[in-house]
Amino acid sequence: MKRKILSITMGVVFALSPAVTSISTTAPVVCAATQCGEWSASKIYNTGDVVSYQGKYWEAQWYTQNDIPGTTGEWGVWQPYTGVVTPATPAPTPVASSSTQTGQATAWDAQVVYNTGDIVTHNGKTWKAGWYTINEEPGTTGQWGVWQEVTSGTTTPSAAPSQAVPTPSQAAPTQSVPSPTPSQPTGATSIDPQSYMNKMQTVSSCPAGAADRNASTAYGSAVKKSYYSTTTQSTRACNVILPANYSPSKKYPVVYYLHGIFGNEDSMLGAGNGTIEIPANLAKAGKAKEMIIVCPNIYAPAPGTAVTPGLNQAYFDGYDNFINDLTNDLMPFIRQTYSVATGRENTAVCGFSMGGRTALYIGYSKPELFGYVGAFSPAPGVTPGTDYSGYHKGLFTESNFKIQNPAYRPYVTLICCGTNDSVVGTFPKSYHDILTRNAQPHVWVEVPGADHDARAISTGFYNFVSSAFGVLN
Repeated sequence: MKRKILSITMGVVFALSPAVTSISTTAPVVCAATQCGEWSASKIYNTGDVVSYQGKYWEAQWYTQNDIPGTTGEWGVWQPYTGVVTPATPAPTPVASSSTQTGQATAWDAQVVYNTGDIVTHNGKTWKAGWYTINEEPGTTGQWGVWQEVTSGTTTPSAAPSQAVPTPSQAAPTQSVPSPTPSQPTGATSIDPQSYMNKMQTVSSCPAGAADRNASTAYGSAVKKSYYSTTTQSTRACNVILPANYSPSKKYPVVYYLHGIFGNEDSMLGAGNGTIEIPANLAKAGKAKEMIIVCPNIYAPAPGTAVTPGLNQAYFDGYDNFINDLTNDLMPFIRQTYSVATGRENTAVCGFSMGGRTALYIGYSKPELFGYVGAFSPAPGVTPGTDYSGYHKGLFTESNFKIQNPAYRPYVTLICCGTNDSVVGTFPKSYHDILTRNAQPHVWVEVPGADHDARAISTGFYNFVSSAFGVLN
């Protein structure tokens, strides 16, 4: 009975019907340029919201955050605004201070890659990058985030003239927004994703004893930790599992392991999942690297948006917002608290059911941060579709469910599901089919006879952990 209850808390019944794609439209309206506002990577936009970006106006077709206007494609969330925009009154051009030293700091740009030590100006302040980053807005990444304010030193920001938002008649010539051209990520030249995944020897069922404890192996334990989230403006909990022989003098890769809908940070610790046992047993056998495992609570609604749990988009939005809590708050907390090996080659995200859907969303939205992505029985909603709970708008369109820059393709993308899954049905296979059509290297594993259960979870987790962090090289 206990295991049955756990399985319900980690998944939600989704009936199946063919996927559908839709684009919402709104009648043209008058929008003052000063009301449209400049697009911000940290702001949440809903259907009908209008922003300005690089001399153009864009209208959101559905909920979005951190999607750059002009990069989401013909059927993407941002479409050219067809309404009327009234001119804004030009703001006076400020005069640079005589103490300004030019050339030392540049204005932050959402499409520019910044590395450790890079300095930018944004919103009247000077910021320094703590590590590699792209499209993370200074001032939004929290106390331990990638951008830290420079409050003293020799760098003085250059004063940039303020400009009015251009009206259509004033707009610069139409330009396509280029895809980011980031510097080559660490490990990208040494590990080719397809070649690496070809080395995997996947299993269709978790081997006997792999998810159990034995007397000859030392196991870590889950320790409940709390951190403050600037994303939710609240203190949040997570479980951290350290290797049994953890030493601060050694650097460890990190797996962020995400639970299903209606669950919490304790859900993946259930009996039979092997969350603690599988990594330890594999490491003892030399088939996995020692690693830190973090099990967070992935329901992370923005302040004032929490709703009663239910099978509806308003509730799903709280899960979709976890990407911001993870990258801006939890990951910095883990780096600050533990001895962590940094870089995408040392960072993984995986999950079960809604956690699998969220892992795919995070991994394919932030490939510069995550080199390994695993989805075990992932829930509907990665791409548009309809099931028992209603229409899922899709976190990606089918054509955009891919890594735009091949240099950032995950070293491993693994999707796993039971053949008798009565909860998510064939949605996981549809993701496999879409990635195949989009020429995205990945591994697809079916677990014969498994339902939305611990056997599907442990099999997916076993395959994932035994291939993570370059252990096959």
